[in-house]
Amino acid sequence: MVRSGVVVSSNVLPNPRARVRIESVGPVEVMNVAVFGLPPNTDFDFFVIQRPVTPFGLSWYQGDIETNRFGAGSGSFVGQFSIETFIVAPPNGQLPGVAPAPTPHKNP
Repeated sequence: MVRSGVVVSSNVLPNPRARVRIESVGPVEVMNVAVFGLPPNTDFDFFVIQRPVTPFGLSWYQGDIETNRFGAGSGSFVGQFSIETFIVAPPNGQLPGVAPAPTPHKNP
């Protein structure tokens, strides 16, 4: 893990650290993430991104990591995190075709 370009240039998180371990468990992998030196008692959205600076490129939301009173937190995520992971991206920013987003929750 690396800090984003904005975080580095603004120096808002001067001492963050992270440890990431990926373990293969058959057809999927488990990504264990531990973070330290973040603001305490804060919920962070964890994204896997292609680049740590804008434009971020291909990216996806992986889950949440909530820090404790010491600014440490962890998350365990199951997915494809190996060399076999891929995203379809058309050339030159063209859309691969548009489909409406699903609405899984009909009633709030």
